[in-house]
Amino acid sequence: MSNPEVIDGLAYIIFIIAVAVTIYFRERARKMGSTTGKRIRSIYRKAWVEAIIKKGDQPDLINTIRNNITVSVALLSAIIISFGFVINAGFIKVDGDFFHLVRIVSIISLLGYSLFMILLEIRTLTYIPIVSQVPESLIKKYDHIDKASYMAKLLHESYDYFSNSIRSLFYIAPLMIWFYNVYLFIVLTLIISYAMHSEDFGTKSGITTF
Repeated sequence: MSNPEVIDGLAYIIFIIAVAVTIYFRERARKMGSTTGKRIRSIYRKAWVEAIIKKGDQPDLINTIRNNITVSVALLSAIIISFGFVINAGFIKVDGDFFHLVRIVSIISLLGYSLFMILLEIRTLTYIPIVSQVPESLIKKYDHIDKASYMAKLLHESYDYFSNSIRSLFYIAPLMIWFYNVYLFIVLTLIISYAMHSEDFGTKSGITTF
């Protein structure tokens, strides 16, 4: 194995570790006892659900869910179209280059993961209006949780699915840069990972990118 191939291999290992660490710590951000940006956003969402239930404002709930689904469907369409472009531009130019194949397979895998997360998000969002009309006694009987908490849980999950989808798409950018420069690939991977970590563990809720 030549020196450039060794560097490519190490760079890809760094990429895999960065993605795995980002996913692991993201799941911890809301569960930590300290105040984090992710936890604050969860608190806000639950407070919104409680206010909706208290006011009985079903149209506001439906409109919010509809807007989220509209954005997700647009992203879903873009992901599906991207599959064709990547496959067409990628596999036909592999020409025995192992790391070229690794890049293409990685991009397709991230697109597939993003697609799956968006589908889960849409499915979860469409379930929330149904739950909103279920008597609280039934929810307590079968899910052992109050109605507001259960709806907030579904809303948290939908946002997590969307965020997972967006994050996987952002990680495609370093892979694209890798076609041109392996060192920029490493730098961009670390920058994106740091930004994601800061967004989850910062002390402000903010408008999230990832």
